[in-house]
Amino acid sequence: MVSGPAGGGDGLTVEGFAVGKGGLRVQGVLFLAVPAVFHDRSRKEVSGGRLFYVYAPSLALGVGLGRSGGLLNGCCWGRPAPHGSVFGMRFPEYIESMAQQFWTHAHNPAGWAELVRGLGYPEGTLPTIPIYATQVVSAVGLFAIAGGLLWAERRWRNRPDGQVIVWFIFAYAIGRFIIEFYRDDTPLRYGFAGFPGLRLGQWLAVAMFAAGVIIQSALFRKKRAGGDSHEHEPSGNP
Repeated sequence: MVSGPAGGGDGLTVEGFAVGKGGLRVQGVLFLAVPAVFHDRSRKEVSGGRLFYVYAPSLALGVGLGRSGGLLNGCCWGRPAPHGSVFGMRFPEYIESMAQQFWTHAHNPAGWAELVRGLGYPEGTLPTIPIYATQVVSAVGLFAIAGGLLWAERRWRNRPDGQVIVWFIFAYAIGRFIIEFYRDDTPLRYGFAGFPGLRLGQWLAVAMFAAGVIIQSALFRKKRAGGDSHEHEPSGNP
């Protein structure tokens, strides 16, 4: 599983399956990886919760590597960063995020002047200016989630099957929701019924978090009923 094709965006379109343009988007997990896990479950005759106990840290690591690929590919870029920001990064001029700056400077000089002034750059600053390195922040966060899950697996052994994947869902959803405020690879916002316009990635994070709450509630009910909770051996032990 790798990042989506260059050009970024976070819509669930056919580009998400454009392997010839760089690979599958992260949302490919929803369509391919999860069914594969349940197929593996039926073949090995083990619970889905136990399989996810094994796969959750690998999932976080894999998505983190995908974000690293996004950095190399120039997709999933961030908004222009304020002057002097330690989170700012310049990309080669041929990367789309930088090309957009040249386009704005050439076709909307007043907008460009307002942008650089608002970010604290000197008057007359020319393209390019640094943008938030959202790919790096996302990758580091996901690697931290992977490490945290491995630590938590060993720290809390007396947990219900499925608890580890719930931890991943909560951590990923919160991180994804926050980082989307700093991404700029698509201007699209979706709002309805009085709710504010959010990026599609943020609505997906909200849906993931809600799913995590439902699964967590089911695990709590099962634990109170005295089922499917037992001590797990640490990874690597017989």
